Amino acid sequence: DHGRWLNVAPGEVFVEQGQPGDAFYVVGTGQVDVIRDEEVVNTLGPGSHFGEVALLADVPRTATVIARTPTRVFRLDREGFDQVVAEAFRRGSLPQAVTVSRTSQH
Repeated sequence: DHGRWLNVAPGEVFVEQGQPGDAFYVVGTGQVDVIRDEEVVNTLGPGSHFGEVALLADVPRTATVIARTPTRVFRLDREGFDQVVAEAFRRGSLPQAVTVSRTSQH
């Protein structure tokens, strides 16, 4: 109920550095560029994800992410992301680094 697939054209911006985080994304097909301080620092492809830092740490977006090619992504809003993280925590399958990051911020 909290996620949906999006088809995005090259050049479309997913998230902007400094803006509040409202969703988590998983790349299904295509490529996206990760830009920090106006410099491309990474290119992500199928199976990669982005947007979790702002949601886990409750901080502004740390980078801008732009579609490099026609891209299909799954967008999960904050509420859905929080539910997935909470369920993983209950099952004990949340990676230790995420657990430490989440608890050290509060």
